[in-house]
Amino acid sequence: VFGRGAGPVGLLCVMWAKYRGAKRIFSIDCVEERLAKAQSQGAETIDFSKDNVVETMQKLLPGHLSSPSL
Repeated sequence: VFGRGAGPVGLLCVMWAKYRGAKRIFSIDCVEERLAKAQSQGAETIDFSKDNVVETMQKLLPGHLSSPSL
């Protein structure tokens, strides 16, 4: 599951995805505190102010993002 933003709604999505049994949950944001909270809820995080999101996702999920629409 891929979630954009780790604010209140994004964190709720992380918790819901975890509850529903998602194997991997990704959350992107640029606020360190939000990323830390998402990570504490079980998400793998990407700081879009430091990393290219598409390239990072392609590395984390090789072969699954041949034509990403992020």
